[in-house]
Amino acid sequence: MIRSLTTSALVGACFAASVANAAEVTFSGSVDAGTLVGLDTLADAPMYSHNVEANLTANIKFSDAVSAQLYGAALAGAVPTVGASGAAGRWPGFAFDGATLTWAIDEDMTLVVGDVVVGKGSIGYYALKRYTGGARTEAVQGASFTAGGLTVYAGNPDIQDDVTAIGASYMATLAEGMTLEPFADITTGISKNLPWTAGAQFKGEFGPLSLGLTGSVFGADNRKDSVLDDPETDPDESMPFAATKHAIGFSVVAEPNLSFGDFSLSNAVVFAPKAEATAKGEAPEYSFPIRHGRTYDAIGEDLIVYTEPGYKFSDLVAVGFAVEYKDTDMSKDKTENTSFTPNLYLYPVEDALITVYGGGTMYTTEGRVKAGETDPMTFFAGFETVYSF
Repeated sequence: MIRSLTTSALVGACFAASVANAAEVTFSGSVDAGTLVGLDTLADAPMYSHNVEANLTANIKFSDAVSAQLYGAALAGAVPTVGASGAAGRWPGFAFDGATLTWAIDEDMTLVVGDVVVGKGSIGYYALKRYTGGARTEAVQGASFTAGGLTVYAGNPDIQDDVTAIGASYMATLAEGMTLEPFADITTGISKNLPWTAGAQFKGEFGPLSLGLTGSVFGADNRKDSVLDDPETDPDESMPFAATKHAIGFSVVAEPNLSFGDFSLSNAVVFAPKAEATAKGEAPEYSFPIRHGRTYDAIGEDLIVYTEPGYKFSDLVAVGFAVEYKDTDMSKDKTENTSFTPNLYLYPVEDALITVYGGGTMYTTEGRVKAGETDPMTFFAGFETVYSF
């Protein structure tokens, strides 16, 4: 959905100025930016990857019940910089990222119309903090209605002109500090890749333990490049793509985190084995970014296990030591790697965090083949700055 503001920035500024006298206008936003330095070998020059994600929201309050939201974003690379592609360079343009109108019909009933962002099962693990292990996250041009804990939506997703998306979720409070949210969605149309997902997310606080669990089942229509690959699927060749088989997959995310005074232990397990391969030998993708128009890759691992013990020295300084085990394909041997990352966390103010890190990844097989060489271990360093306002 990302659209350029080169011709519309002035229009937006004039609009904001025109409503300023008639409505209360406030701004909020967030920034996530960083640099990753790849130090594969001492003989090679460092390889830099950069990312920036700057989000700006203008909230226009017409009355106590009705308000409008205008979203803008500047995007380059991927958040966090681990695995960043570097797309769009270091200086991306600021782009329109959607508009909504929100009507609080009463205390427990809300209607949102416009570019509605939906998705369930968000992941707290830092390397997947823009992804979901539950219902796909997408922006739909349509409407969302919430009454009590029930939310339903319908609309047309981004970049899929022929697709309709419909979904629902219900937030149930089981006890104080405990919630369970079942969810489901379905898409219809020629371009669909994941026609349905269903699952639930549990969150609970148990003294020093904070627990999050998400389980999801999804269906994917695998597709060939062309009906010419299989004329029997569509003899009259009326469809540009032909569905060959309906595959079913699943994902499970567990995030038990412990806190004992100044000591903490963060953990995450993501188990999302690839569904049955398509005729092209590619597995259906199942992971989606959180906001509009993002171009992050799907989760590339079948299994991720992460743990990070940490200690807070003060309100300004904390440290952690992250260990991450990943298996990119559990159906094959020798596809694992393990990363070790010391982290320094700096909190200059309440809504800002600077992370400085460095470490290495050990490949548990023969190593990574690169330019005819085998690297049993690679090294990296970097920093990330996050703040909101």
